Amino acid sequence: MNSLFEVLNQEGLTTLKFRYNFRNDQFTFLAGKEWRAETDFSTYNKNFTVGSIQTDHVLYLNTSQVEAMFEAHGATDHFKKVLDLVRQGKHFGIDFLYHDKLNIRFVCGVHSNVRGLNNKSHATYAGATRRHGLDKEELAVIIDALNLSRAMTFKNIAVDIPFGGCKTAIQMGELDITNMEMMGFLAYACDTTRCLTGPDMNFPKTMVKVMNERFTMQYCGGPGSA
Repeated sequence: MNSLFEVLNQEGLTTLKFRYNFRNDQFTFLAGKEWRAETDFSTYNKNFTVGSIQTDHVLYLNTSQVEAMFEAHGATDHFKKVLDLVRQGKHFGIDFLYHDKLNIRFVCGVHSNVRGLNNKSHATYAGATRRHGLDKEELAVIIDALNLSRAMTFKNIAVDIPFGGCKTAIQMGELDITNMEMMGFLAYACDTTRCLTGPDMNFPKTMVKVMNERFTMQYCGGPGSA
């Protein structure tokens, strides 16, 4: 199997995180179920916030359990290809979020948190969000997120922004900014990955106004911005 998200789908999970320490070449993993299928994301930041627990059946898998899960699904080779990409770029990690009903596959590559470690913005990364179609090869989407997150680390340094570098690449259908469940989930995903972001390829600037008015202030670059 050549899809991390298909494994999450088959296991009924919502979340997967890779973390990498390039100093000792050590990976750690987390996979989990963090919200129930019927969670109404149109009420995000009204009825619940990013810190809320959205299921009575929270489930988390540790590093060895995540490895065993991908092996059981015949996805170890694909899994290892992604790990090698993280290793090559000395990335801090990747966050994957999967919304089954909306078929949104959210990939947030985090290259570095060093830029923000010793200031009041240490908990925030910065990098834009772009959309790929569902027909795009998953590995290509992951590569896009990783390459651009690494570039954001250096861009943030160059313009003296005190945030770590990240980039989000999302596989989904066309964005409907009137679909509040869709918009609410994207806002939740942005907030939970701690990404200060804005619309990039295949996302309209008009989404920023909706995000800011209804869900999150972590989106910038709306109409009228440079």
